[in-house]
Amino acid sequence: MIAVAFKTNKGETIGAVILEYTPLYKAALATAHKNIVVTSLISLGCGIFALAAGYLLSRSISKPIKQLQQAVVYLAEGKLDTRVSIRSQDEIGELATSFNKMADDLQHSRYEFIKANEQLRDEIAERQQAEAELQQVLKDLQKTQIQLIQSEKMSSLGQLVAGVAHQINNPVNFIYGNLLHTDDYTQHLVLLIKLYRNYYPYPEPEIQNANEEADIEYLIEDLPKMLTSMKMGANRIREIVLSLRIFSRLDEAESKIADIHQGIDSTLLILQHRIKAQNNRPEIKVVKEYGEMPKIHCFAGQLNQVFMNLLVNAIDVLGTSRK
Repeated sequence: MIAVAFKTNKGETIGAVILEYTPLYKAALATAHKNIVVTSLISLGCGIFALAAGYLLSRSISKPIKQLQQAVVYLAEGKLDTRVSIRSQDEIGELATSFNKMADDLQHSRYEFIKANEQLRDEIAERQQAEAELQQVLKDLQKTQIQLIQSEKMSSLGQLVAGVAHQINNPVNFIYGNLLHTDDYTQHLVLLIKLYRNYYPYPEPEIQNANEEADIEYLIEDLPKMLTSMKMGANRIREIVLSLRIFSRLDEAESKIADIHQGIDSTLLILQHRIKAQNNRPEIKVVKEYGEMPKIHCFAGQLNQVFMNLLVNAIDVLGTSRK
């Protein structure tokens, strides 16, 4: 027997139900127990199925997400060729499509950037090369300008030298030519004086006094020496004038057969004042060791200017090195 009491909300017992355990109740309880077991098994199966379905569903969702996450990491590392192969039609598929498009845009932008960078580098290299070529052209222009100025100076010097040589040439030839006759006349006069002295050893007192005052003995001895010195000086002037004319070459054709040794000798003669001893250095000793060289066809005046420049530079270097 089972008694089940009925109570109010206040806990007051108002009645009871008495259940009696009978065979019918036992059968019902067995059926209920069997239903509970079946229901429990069904519930367990449903639970396992729900867990499996949830696991598969979560795996199908998390795997694309992880793939997208890994692709984002690769993209952040600079691997712009990273793509995801998700073909689903849901939001994850749309996200994957957007990701692939973004990766394509980034890769294209990077290609354009690299291309622009290379183009800029090429332009910079071309500009640097152009600047270097411009600097070289500027140096060449400056060098050419210096050469033109030097050539103009040497040309002016050549014209000046030629003018001076032309003006000096005639008076020097006149003096030199007359010195030959003067020497001849002097010898005749000295011979005549000696003859007078031999045939008239005792001249008149006035002539004797004049001989003593003039010191005829010294005049007879010194006058030939004086004339010899004058001829040497005149000859030296003729050589200098000839060297000046050889150096300038303005009275000859520009291109002709010329003797190189003669041009060097004329240049050295003009530079004698530079070769002599100076305050800052001793005299420069010039050693000529000319080999066998035939005459050549050249611009003699310009070639002599080259010799002049070389020798002047060498003399300047010797003077600088002694300081």
